[in-house]
Amino acid sequence: IGVSGLVAHTFSAYPSNYAIAYLIMSGHLQDICSPFSSKNVDERQKCLKSLIKIIAYLCLRIPARDPATCKTLKPAYIPASIRSSIKDFNLLCTNCVADCRSSLPDCEILPAPTIDTTIPADTINSYAVEFFKLKNIVPLTQNNELSDNAAYKALKHFDSLLRKFP
Repeated sequence: IGVSGLVAHTFSAYPSNYAIAYLIMSGHLQDICSPFSSKNVDERQKCLKSLIKIIAYLCLRIPARDPATCKTLKPAYIPASIRSSIKDFNLLCTNCVADCRSSLPDCEILPAPTIDTTIPADTINSYAVEFFKLKNIVPLTQNNELSDNAAYKALKHFDSLLRKFP
């Protein structure tokens, strides 16, 4: 099915689906994924957690907050190399759209599929990462003042995206 199939099957995560494809094709996920070839369970678990954090950062962009103080809560750490790659992806998309607009001035060109990098990676909620660690939805709803339905929908959307990866 390839990367183009991944982009097509994860259309509900637009524009993050394009960013994930860029990270795969450019080899930026290679270092993170290399422990999967290891037979060491701890290394594989660490790799899986890193991948979930990256995908959650790209696809489940809900600001984190502490209900008592309204300050950010339990951020997901994203490696600097991935943040830099996302900025490269944005630049590439912006330049492609600009080239299309100059080449085809009479055509309507859609905006570039960029990821908002003005939101710091450490202020994006890590609902999916917390759920992955705790295997329990109750702390998510209590710590973030989410209804059961809102937490369920966010996690269900994230789960459906993960199931589409080959």
